[in-house]
Amino acid sequence: RRTHAASVAPAKDEVAALLLESDLQPVLDRLTSLEEALANNGERTSALEKAGAELRVDLDELRVDLDRMDTKSSYFTNYATTQAPADLPELEKSLEDFIRACAEPLKPVDQYLEDFIALMKREVRTPVPAGTWLSELDHGSCRMWTCDHALHGRTGDMTVYGSLTKATRENDAVLWRRGGMRCIKALHASVVHRDTATRLLPPPTMQWDRESHRGAGIRNDKIGFWRDLMQQPIHRRKYRVPMPLASSLIKTVAEGFLRSVPSHLLKVHFVLEWPEEGCLHGVYIDAVSACQGEAEMLLAAFSAVELTAIDDAAEPVQIRVRVLPDNKAEAEYLPVTDWH
Repeated sequence: RRTHAASVAPAKDEVAALLLESDLQPVLDRLTSLEEALANNGERTSALEKAGAELRVDLDELRVDLDRMDTKSSYFTNYATTQAPADLPELEKSLEDFIRACAEPLKPVDQYLEDFIALMKREVRTPVPAGTWLSELDHGSCRMWTCDHALHGRTGDMTVYGSLTKATRENDAVLWRRGGMRCIKALHASVVHRDTATRLLPPPTMQWDRESHRGAGIRNDKIGFWRDLMQQPIHRRKYRVPMPLASSLIKTVAEGFLRSVPSHLLKVHFVLEWPEEGCLHGVYIDAVSACQGEAEMLLAAFSAVELTAIDDAAEPVQIRVRVLPDNKAEAEYLPVTDWH
């Protein structure tokens, strides 16, 4: 029996091993629990570190935005506090005031100045073509913007569209108060269409791929605006264009402008991508233009766009921007470029 019992009973060492394993199991369980807790703590720590890094980025962006708010263009205040012309005679009066203000540093011959003012008034009185659904004021402001008449002075020349561009680009509150802002608001009466259906659209016969083109000469020290913006996170690439921005549905029109860029400026081909849902502050103005044939699209002053790509290796440099559907949906303090 002893022999049989020895054959079926566990050896002393085996019993000791079983007892040791039994005693250690709670410790092993605790070690496993501690390892899991450490892993979870590591995950929580990692999550906290990630959240902290994201918060620091958000705070940095907030500081930048606060600085931009402090330096925001006075355009918005002037725009909100300026009454738009109520009719064509009021537009003519505002236009005359603006021309006289812009002409002062140019020192034109008095008769040349009077003739130029009379010419511009005749331009804005051009009869409204049938089927455009524009008022006399709307149509007159479009003619004011698109005509190419120039005043030649002793110290320089001017066009109305060039002077309006310069006033908005340079944040010139003096010129805005002297008729410039009223002229801009008159132009916006036809360009901005929040309460009415768009009255100025590309003709159905024109095959439009929702892109327009702009050929521009940019000062070499200004191209860094887009290069720097492209390095920002995707959600930080929006900006505003201060001047009313013209482009063409026909690429060769933009290429023609590029050929005339002075040699000291960098040639840049801007491609504007228009939203499928439409844009509340942009129109096809060629149908009522004083210089028809350019297939011109026009964006309102201080329109918001979003940089999508820049190709420095291209000749000319190509910059692509997405036209945003509604200016009012974007912050007024977005960065601004004074060249476009």
